[in-house]
Amino acid sequence: MSRAVADICALCGGSATAVSPGAAFSGVTSDIKPWPRMGGILCCEACGHVQKRLDGQWRADASAIYADYVMYHLSGGAEQVVFDTGQACPRTARLIAGMARAWDLPQTGRLLDVGCGGGAFLAAFRQAMPGWKLYGHDHCAQRRAEVEAVPGVCGFHCGALEEAAAQNGPFDAVSLIYVLEHMPEPVAELSRLRGLLKPGGTLMVMVPDFAQNPFDLAVVDHCGHFFAETLAHAAGLAGFDVLALGRHWMAKEVGFLARPRAGAAATPPAPGAQAPGQGLALAQGSLDWLRRTVDTARNAAETLHAKGRRFALFGTAIAGSWLAQELSGHVDCFVDEDALRWGKTHLGLPIIGPAQAAPGTGLFLGFPPLLAGGIAQRLGPNYPHLDFIVPQG
Repeated sequence: MSRAVADICALCGGSATAVSPGAAFSGVTSDIKPWPRMGGILCCEACGHVQKRLDGQWRADASAIYADYVMYHLSGGAEQVVFDTGQACPRTARLIAGMARAWDLPQTGRLLDVGCGGGAFLAAFRQAMPGWKLYGHDHCAQRRAEVEAVPGVCGFHCGALEEAAAQNGPFDAVSLIYVLEHMPEPVAELSRLRGLLKPGGTLMVMVPDFAQNPFDLAVVDHCGHFFAETLAHAAGLAGFDVLALGRHWMAKEVGFLARPRAGAAATPPAPGAQAPGQGLALAQGSLDWLRRTVDTARNAAETLHAKGRRFALFGTAIAGSWLAQELSGHVDCFVDEDALRWGKTHLGLPIIGPAQAAPGTGLFLGFPPLLAGGIAQRLGPNYPHLDFIVPQG
């Protein structure tokens, strides 16, 4: 691929300039495996969209990642759980609870979940909207049986989206949950989904929000790194009017509910006046913060080890896995709240629960400061034997 093509914004087609060559950091895959490089980071001069440099190296990396992709392998295929309230809750159930506060859906209808995986979103949607008929679509049929076993699922499609529409559409709602960030042509993909909806139908989209979570930049196969303004702009370019923009439906994530814009020739809204500068500032600030965080963690590990104490990383998801690579040789173990992961190893390190950690262990909370501080406040009273380390802003 030529430099000219690789440096074009995947959202608006504008000129995208390099923020980072990607050589300074290792990467991590979205199914939590180490990767030797992060990839180059670009920012569009026109709309502020932040993305990977979609050159031959990135495409080769993405192809290799998807050829050996195993979601939730550390928990035996069980969906990721969140502990933001102190109690384990499936991530999609928490997402549905947030979305439901914003949507205006009828009690009955037909939903197509694109990129449905094992059907986790369909199952959570069924709990909230039991009167709906559900359909799943995925590029791979490997988990067809799991999807078809979800109550309310009436069909599974693998192949062209248009076939799903021809057989079971049009749909009252289409969902695209944690998929758009993987797509090199996000506007074209969203435009295709518009054709699957009934007039007045609802599109539901959710992606990581790198403005809240700089670690998203390290995910190699995430080619698009959205924040609220650029995600809304993508919807507009694809012919949708955003009904609700969800910055707080899920921690570290952003999404929208939208409907097809009336009149195909209508001019989509331009990005906000601050979007180009905002995207560049967020990208550069995020990379700088990642560098500082790695340095802080390394210094903490060396200080603890000099005192004969242990250094652990909290969590075995994206952030913890990426930090473990950057801190090679400095980490003694992972500490994770998910009991399904205890007793296993990840990246050659043991995974234990908080109560199992040795007294005086320094537990590094690899999250943005506000979120990390909240975790420390939540866990601190229950695990006073741990020394919680919160990154600085």
